[in-house]
This record gives sequence, structure tokens and C-alpha cells, in this order.
Amino acid sequence: MTDWRFDHDLVIGGLRAADRVGPSRGAVCAPRTTEEIKGHPNEAVVRKGYAAFSRGDIETLQNEIFTDDIVWHVPGRNRFSGDYKGISEVRGYFGQLG
Repeated sequence: MTDWRFDHDLVIGGLRAADRVGPSRGAVCAPRTTEEIKGHPNEAVVRKGYAAFSRGDIETLQNEIFTDDIVWHVPGRNRFSGDYKGISEVRGYFGQLG
């Protein structure tokens, strides 16, 4: 499994949806323009995921966006920091946020 990370650390089905993409093992690609991203096969999934997240629609995220091997990375050094692996742990993380 490739663990993708980005500025917001949202990992959707193994796809990292941000201007800069690359696997967490160190490779980072150049920033993408809107024209380069437009029409990407995963664009609809990413947009749907962001829309559900902004509405607080965890059920849609869980049932239609997240995969069983999701990894949600929270950077920093606080009580929320770390990797949440699997749908159950990610939901637990959201539950901590209130």
C-alpha cells in the first residue's frame, strides 16, 4: 500500500488530492496547475470527498470514499498527531474532534 500525504493530510482511497503529490517515502512532484488536474480519472472522487467532509457527512466518506486501508495522517506534536489506520480509527479521530 502506498501512503499518500499532503498539506491537509487527507488520504482518500490511497489518492492524495492536493497541488503537490507524491508518496510519503520522499518523492514529491512539481505543483500541478488546474489545467493539468482537470479531467483526471479521480477528480470526481476527490471533489465528492471534499464536499462530504465540508458538510460533516462522515457516512458518505465512510461508505463511498474511504477504503479499508485508509491512512489519515495528522502532523504535529499534540494529542491528535499520528497516523489513523483503517476506517474505524479515522472515525474515532473525527469523534475526538467533536
